[in-house]
Amino acid sequence: MNRWKLSYDKFDPEEESLREALCTLGNGYFGTRGASPETSASKVHYPGTYIAGVYNTLPTEVSGKTIYNEDFVNCPNWLLFNYRIDDGPWFNRLKVKILSWKMVLNMRKGMLSRRLRWQDQEGRITLVENHRIVSMAHPHCGAMTFSITPENYSGTITIRSGIDGSVINAGVERYKQLNSKHLEPVSLGEFGEDGIFLQKITNQSKIQITEAMRTLIFKGDEKIKTKLNVISHGRQKIVQEFSLKVKKGQKHTVEKLVSIYTSRDHGVADDCAMAKDAVSLIENFDSLYQPHKAKWKALWKRFDIELKGDDFVQQVLRLHAFHLLQTASTYNEDIDAGMPARGLHGEAYRGHIFW
Repeated sequence: MNRWKLSYDKFDPEEESLREALCTLGNGYFGTRGASPETSASKVHYPGTYIAGVYNTLPTEVSGKTIYNEDFVNCPNWLLFNYRIDDGPWFNRLKVKILSWKMVLNMRKGMLSRRLRWQDQEGRITLVENHRIVSMAHPHCGAMTFSITPENYSGTITIRSGIDGSVINAGVERYKQLNSKHLEPVSLGEFGEDGIFLQKITNQSKIQITEAMRTLIFKGDEKIKTKLNVISHGRQKIVQEFSLKVKKGQKHTVEKLVSIYTSRDHGVADDCAMAKDAVSLIENFDSLYQPHKAKWKALWKRFDIELKGDDFVQQVLRLHAFHLLQTASTYNEDIDAGMPARGLHGEAYRGHIFW
């Protein structure tokens, strides 16, 4: 057992909800559950991003009475990412053969990684390696990197990467009878050569939320340019779609850089402009990852408690400390956010603060 890493070597639908919570990444300003990027909300998966202090109150008629429910708002899903081979179907775990699957939460570095090998109905084998961070050095930023390698074929891989604003609060079974649609569309669009953004507003508390993202593409270590086709689904979702000509054994890497701002952030007059400007300043994944890793090193130097003997107890102790540091960060000192009882990890207790 690794004292610094939480590892899962097999996909288990029954355990996925718990794993997504345990593999949440956050920095005190926002947290994102450890859901697979290719998924949307279902009985198995629940992607969720939560921003400290973003709540919304809605009425629901229950047994002839009006109940007012204040929720910790599930914000737009920035993880959205999928791919397909040639003209085949988009990747769906249920429709392909999973050859190997491993997910690792590296608590020392604050990184969630996944290694997936899958085979489609035509026998084509693809290796997809994914790394994700929510920056502990730049509280409004997060990033993912995907390396895709065709192991036994050449052809075209088409990729979709975007932001899904059609999310609702549906993560807790006992709250599902309550009104759960907290977000309304404001705007979406493109910026620069490689950027898209989505802006929403909570329908009662009137907090504007903007998520902006950029896409970088590499063949091996060489950065390449390709046409990014932007597709919007009404005003709820926006994606970039692009195709890569791939050869057997040749690796392509896609980096997804994201910035999140809200209208309740101090000193922010225009959350949309700030989000676009912030993500435009990120050079690449590594430029965000290195200061993030250094910040986690400094945090562990101050807060780690090292035990001798029991590896499991040591791992669990670090897991608890890891999630506390992601929730009670210096980044939420000035935003009147407190410390939710369930952290920035989901909707249980509706994100309420008891102390």
